[in-house]
Amino acid sequence: MATTSEDLIASDSAEGIEPNVSDDLNCTLCLKVFRFPRSLPCSHSFCHDCLKSHISHIASVKDTLKEFSCPICETGVRLGEDIAVDKWVYSFPLNTLLLSVLIKLKVKVDIVCDVCQAHDITCPAKNICVVCEQALCENCSKVHKYLRYSSTHDILKVDELPSRQDIVLKHNSMFKCVDHAHDPLDLYCKTHEVQLCSKCFKSKHKSCSEVFDVINETPSSSDILKDVNLKIKELEDQYKRFTNINVSNLRDLESQVNNLMNEISTLKKRINTALDDMETGIKTKCQKIYNDEKNRLEKLNLRLKSQIMSIRNSNYIFNSVCELATQSQTFLLANRLKNQFSLSLSQVDKTFKDNSIVQLELEISPEIKSVVSVPMRDMANINATRNYENTFKTRGLKSLKGCMVEAVSVREIQAHGDDSPWYTDVMYVSPDHIILTDHANEVCHLLDNLFNSVCVYRLPGCPGQVSVVCQNEIAVSMPGNQTIQFLLFKDNTITNTREVKTRHICYGIAIVSQEEMIVSGPCGKDSLYYWSLVTLDGKEKSFHEFDGKGDAQTYVALNTFKTIIYISVYEDNSIHRFGLDGKKHFTFKHQDLDGTQNVALDRDDNVYVVGSNSHNIFQLSPDGILIQIITNVIPNDPMAMCFNEEGDRFLLTCDDSNNIHEFKFALTNKKVTD
Repeated sequence: MATTSEDLIASDSAEGIEPNVSDDLNCTLCLKVFRFPRSLPCSHSFCHDCLKSHISHIASVKDTLKEFSCPICETGVRLGEDIAVDKWVYSFPLNTLLLSVLIKLKVKVDIVCDVCQAHDITCPAKNICVVCEQALCENCSKVHKYLRYSSTHDILKVDELPSRQDIVLKHNSMFKCVDHAHDPLDLYCKTHEVQLCSKCFKSKHKSCSEVFDVINETPSSSDILKDVNLKIKELEDQYKRFTNINVSNLRDLESQVNNLMNEISTLKKRINTALDDMETGIKTKCQKIYNDEKNRLEKLNLRLKSQIMSIRNSNYIFNSVCELATQSQTFLLANRLKNQFSLSLSQVDKTFKDNSIVQLELEISPEIKSVVSVPMRDMANINATRNYENTFKTRGLKSLKGCMVEAVSVREIQAHGDDSPWYTDVMYVSPDHIILTDHANEVCHLLDNLFNSVCVYRLPGCPGQVSVVCQNEIAVSMPGNQTIQFLLFKDNTITNTREVKTRHICYGIAIVSQEEMIVSGPCGKDSLYYWSLVTLDGKEKSFHEFDGKGDAQTYVALNTFKTIIYISVYEDNSIHRFGLDGKKHFTFKHQDLDGTQNVALDRDDNVYVVGSNSHNIFQLSPDGILIQIITNVIPNDPMAMCFNEEGDRFLLTCDDSNNIHEFKFALTNKKVTD
């Protein structure tokens, strides 16, 4: 091979970086220090020329251009049809905050007058209108002052920007309402997590219960900075993990190619020169597949790196100006950054979902030994298929957010014991098998994918939650015994392989990796619960407590990246989200959610919480925003649920019932109302 997998990792050094200037101040399009930066409505900034080139490129490949997407977050940007495409760039304001930082660092910014340049005249800008966020030459500055609408605007000399950041912050568009451009964003709705002006409040959020005044009620600057830094670290960790996965996958692909080459060489020795033609063809195809995949992954890596660089841009500016900013301005700026983080995390998740692994397979013609008249390069071929085993299987699939749920079937499971069954958990452990735990009769059922009984295993106590360890192995929590039972199912039988003790009663369990798991339950103290990160042999690596009501069962679920933990608490009627670092992200409660049981995640990482007493299932976004309440098709006393491998169906058990209910999503979104 002429190249290796290490070539995927791009150098962090970019040409054109000026001395003593942080890489965090590089434009993500040209990878050089910002020149004449402009901001899109989504708050991402780019050099004037870079943004203009980006718009022109999109226009060149489309017959008509009415909008374009931000290169970082892909948010759509739409402008009036009366504006010529080559003038669109002038509709976006200067990033005066970023500009002031660059000037303070003595970066040559080459500012030209916006008004003149829009009319194809190049004239150096001497001043900045911080209200309009426009660069102005001397003549245009005078005209600006004469006009009635702009006569009171603050106009600063370019070199005054660093020393007058208080004025820049006062008029910055980030603190103005998008819908009501001249109104300050002095309110914040915690219910919808959006900034508001007074007009927004009156028209859309008057009924919201958690709206506060950001001027008088914002958190301290230190708390805001701490939260911002944690979000940046979370995004960087996700980026590093995704990059490492791609490097590993490319190395695996390289290994596959090398193995195939060895296979071809062996075959060549057996039939001598007759395989020369085949070898040439296989090598060419393998190299093309490898190069194509390498180029694809390099582009993904560069895109993710651009997102990280953009976040660093914003963070650098934020930290540079926060000393002069008011508390409310710091809060609003940080909230804008948090929105960027959410968008970037969503993009990382989407990119990871769309990622895949190339699998190579060598096909040898069965007639190769007898047919010598066929051209040798036609006797073998390389089949390259993508394996989504370690990634989401959502490529090209419709989102399940807000989709209606339809009942598919109800299957009765034969009881094994004297008591009415209490199926505390159900889990697909493979495409062909389902595990069902019966707390009342202390057994677990192994079913095939048609819900026929394969075998029944007697447990040494009452089971709680089930989690898949690896192929053919599961872990079952045993609350009464304070143990985790590891079971192996093979040849239609189940055997106990080992037992691990837990510090406290353990109801919830979720496998993080081949080395670690999350366990959860009540602490034995009133209104206090815990979750721990524990090795599979029982060594506790971290322990975290959180408040809750009573001392009843909990369920645990993990997101696809295995970095976010969701825990439901029955008596508290709540769902809690944590990071693996122990930081609590939110607690969700609702007046129509009663008796929380199982928590499960679909293929899009939407969260489902079962309300046993309220006879419903709540569908939440990964951030805990209510999407819909599923009620009509849900039977009484729902208990445990799980999704199939494709993520388009789920199973549901009910308290004191022998039945398993199967549901599917009707992939037609309905309108979701509060």
